[in-house]
Amino acid sequence: MNKINSLFDKISLRKKLFITPVILFILLIAIWIIFYNFIKSQNSMLRDISENEIYSIREINQFFTDVSTNHSNIQSLLLDNSSKNIEKKSSEIIKKLNELDKRYKKLKASMKRDIKSYFEENIDKIFDNYIDSSKEAIKISALDNSLSNFYIFTSNGNYAILNSDFKNLISNIEKDIQIDIERASKKMNRNFNIFILVSITSISLIAYFIFGLSQHLSSELNEILESIKALSNEELNKEVPKYQKGDDFYQISIALEKLRIKLKEKQRAEMKLRLSAKVFENIAEMIIVTDKNNRIIDVNKAFSKITGYSKEEVIGKNPNIIQSGYQDKNFYKNLWKSLIKDGYWQGEIWDRKKNGALIANLLTISTIKDGDNYYYIAVAADITKLKESQERAEFLAFHDTLTNLPNRVLFLDRLEHAIKKSIRNESKLAILFIDLDQFKNINDTLGHPVGDILLQEIAQRLKKTVRPEDTIARLGGDEFVILIENIKDETLLATIANRILKELSKPVLLESKESIITCSIGISIYPNDGVDGDILIQNADTAMYAAKAEGRNNYQFYRKDLTIIAKEKFALENDLRKVLSRNELTLKYQPQVDTMEHKMMGVEALVRWKHNSKGFISPELFIRLAEEIGMINDIGKWVFREACKQTKIWQDKGMNNFRVAVNLSVKQLMNPNLVQDFKNILEEVGIEAETIELEVTESYIMEHIEKCIDTLYKLKEMGFTLAIDDFGTGYSSLSYLKKLPIKRLKVDKSFVMDIYKDSDDMAIAKTILAMGKSLGLEVIAEGVEEEEQLNFLMQQGCEEVQGYYFSKPLMPDELEEWYRKKYATIKKNENRQL
Repeated sequence: MNKINSLFDKISLRKKLFITPVILFILLIAIWIIFYNFIKSQNSMLRDISENEIYSIREINQFFTDVSTNHSNIQSLLLDNSSKNIEKKSSEIIKKLNELDKRYKKLKASMKRDIKSYFEENIDKIFDNYIDSSKEAIKISALDNSLSNFYIFTSNGNYAILNSDFKNLISNIEKDIQIDIERASKKMNRNFNIFILVSITSISLIAYFIFGLSQHLSSELNEILESIKALSNEELNKEVPKYQKGDDFYQISIALEKLRIKLKEKQRAEMKLRLSAKVFENIAEMIIVTDKNNRIIDVNKAFSKITGYSKEEVIGKNPNIIQSGYQDKNFYKNLWKSLIKDGYWQGEIWDRKKNGALIANLLTISTIKDGDNYYYIAVAADITKLKESQERAEFLAFHDTLTNLPNRVLFLDRLEHAIKKSIRNESKLAILFIDLDQFKNINDTLGHPVGDILLQEIAQRLKKTVRPEDTIARLGGDEFVILIENIKDETLLATIANRILKELSKPVLLESKESIITCSIGISIYPNDGVDGDILIQNADTAMYAAKAEGRNNYQFYRKDLTIIAKEKFALENDLRKVLSRNELTLKYQPQVDTMEHKMMGVEALVRWKHNSKGFISPELFIRLAEEIGMINDIGKWVFREACKQTKIWQDKGMNNFRVAVNLSVKQLMNPNLVQDFKNILEEVGIEAETIELEVTESYIMEHIEKCIDTLYKLKEMGFTLAIDDFGTGYSSLSYLKKLPIKRLKVDKSFVMDIYKDSDDMAIAKTILAMGKSLGLEVIAEGVEEEEQLNFLMQQGCEEVQGYYFSKPLMPDELEEWYRKKYATIKKNENRQL
């Protein structure tokens, strides 16, 4: 095989393809010649047999058949007694007998020598006698019937002998044929074996040669076929294999590579055309193609979708069918002038849809030349929504999105113009700064969507209270401002403020329930309270906070001293935000004592803030401020953790027979994480909830009882004792009081202060104590500073008291010392009694 491959390498592909069929043809001719000679030899042997023995049998059988047929005819004729028939057919039969005699002689002459000898020895004489007796029988049959029968008998006897002789002859010939066939068969088998051997050898040579050639050409042909297959499958990125220059495959590869490049170029061109067609049909912008006479020859889907005109409706028409009429003749004159000069125009244009609606388009027109012809391509982008968005954006830039009132930017702009106008006219203007009271509670309890509805309602109500030329703006949150110009009488501002207070305090329906919303108003006047817009707004804001400090739902005019107060409050807010990081808070503990034995039953944890520069800050001030700025949850969590830590310290020292009370703000109760936070702190410190009492101020809890009651029950389930602080100040409903999971009531110190002097305080204290007993609640009075107060409370059955009469709030180590002394005194008295 290697020799064949090396031989093939030396010749070209064309020679390989030429030589291969030549060699195959020669091998096939050789096989054909062998096959021909084989067939010829077989035919020769068969012919010898056929021409001799088989032919002899056939001729003899045919001859004897004719003799038998003629003999039957003679018998039929002689048996017929009709002399007319005998006379009519006798000559014909005699003629036939003469023909048979001649055929016999001819047949005998054509036979092989041994057959011929058999004829001469056995058949000649009998045949002659048969012919003669048959003729005589026919001739005499009409004259002498008996003599005719004799000859017929003689003829039949001869015929019977002939029949036997012929059968013997044929039997002998068949034996000779069998011998010849066996001899020929042996020779045929020998020749056939030779033919098969030669054929197998030739076919093997042919197969070997073809396999060698195909193996040699397979790799090149496979590569070429793979390349052709890739081209047929449009895999045009696959390069055609390269061959040595001069090789036949080289020419094929060059041709295929050229074809690949052309197909790839064609594919790119078709892809561009398809892409262009898809872009034309699917682009969001509408496209109009016109001829040089400005007649529409094509439009895309977007055109029909945007304008409402189908392609069939506009083909052949002028694009002015969608003109809106907003642009005049000069506009289109300049458009065509630019298009003819530069071949390009772009700009905004208003068109009209089929239904008459206007549409804003950003239109680009280009001139496309194609030989002597040229076309106009118009691409229009629908910018109607963009225009609307721009207008909306301009509106939103200067208006509040919720109420559609002017925002701070527009308000300041109008205020600036109003100030300039006031300077020219030497007139006054006023700023009313309005803030809703307790609006945060609306958001916290009912949710921000309800709060937004309320703000929209407030905006509508404010519009009813002022003149159309006055400006109402929303600065943000629940803050509104009103600019009132050309003020001639400042007292009218009070009238306007009262009108606003009255209008806003009307019931409003929130979540199917009527609610009363109040506001606080601060008023500043130009030029009395400032000549700058920002200063006027700031001073009105300061006056508004003064109105809130006066109890809300009122108005206040700006005073210079309010600025000082506001600055101090702002500074205090900043310091309060840093109070935990600066470790400025401490806890003091005031004993709670039973009235009978003066034994300490518990302590109340009281938070104190010692400012680095201002000293102690009043708890009433900074607690309320912490609630306003959202610091109360962090401070309350700190207080609870510190109280728990101190409780753990006292328990470890054996001081475990009293409770520790911690105050809770209602803001803490509304914190969804409060219960989990307290649980985590208890686990962190390692104490039980039963040792801690939680105090909630009555007035606060009654305002938000529905929101807080679930949290209170969860705290009770944890093991905390719950108490109502400052009881009597919040006008609690007994039905609500029964619902709360509380154990103890604390009589507010305002009722204890003059309890033995003031009949009203005395009555209130008695009522609280009686009500507590009837409800099964423990009652503790706070603010006990005099013995008369203690005696009165003891007489009314008050079990525990708290106040300076026993001890002021103490630091932990001071309380421990007080506790030991008090406990020792109690023990001493108990021993004396024993």
